[in-house]
Amino acid sequence: MAKNIIKFFFIIYAYQTYSTTVKLSNLVDMSGNSEVIVHGIVGEQRVEIDKYSRPITLTEIEIIDPIYYNTSKKIITIYQVGGKTSDSVFPIIGGQHYEVGQQVILFALKFNDKFVSYGLGQGKFNVSVNENTSAVVEDLGNVEEFNSKTPFLHKSPSPLHYEDLELFKKEIRSIIKYLKR
Repeated sequence: MAKNIIKFFFIIYAYQTYSTTVKLSNLVDMSGNSEVIVHGIVGEQRVEIDKYSRPITLTEIEIIDPIYYNTSKKIITIYQVGGKTSDSVFPIIGGQHYEVGQQVILFALKFNDKFVSYGLGQGKFNVSVNENTSAVVEDLGNVEEFNSKTPFLHKSPSPLHYEDLELFKKEIRSIIKYLKR
């Protein structure tokens, strides 16, 4: 019996060491702490090798609506460590994956002349547009949620979900207006 308990905790611990665990932020925190919030379409993607010999994925976002971004720029570039080259695959740990043509709402922070998603596995919302609706669902990447009550047992988080894109953007603007006054 004791052997089985030890095996159980070893398996749980081993699993946790290979997953990315985060403490999730709510919409108010993301809105208040982001330097940029945009509604856009994923454009060109490319992988470059940085000065540390790591693959870096650069993803262009064509801005549809600069929800919280005072600029005349029409495109911003997302910076993610990791990617796939002809020689190797370096996973984007905890990061979201962007697909060309995909509509997104992005909460981001400035990083030199580029931007990074608000947090590890956070800050990206996928927009799905149908005939009569435009739903928004949080894309949490491949992260596990930290639970302070059971620190050894993490869970897959439940993404935020909104049924109407325009109401979602209106809520973000209201939060920003309230926080920045």
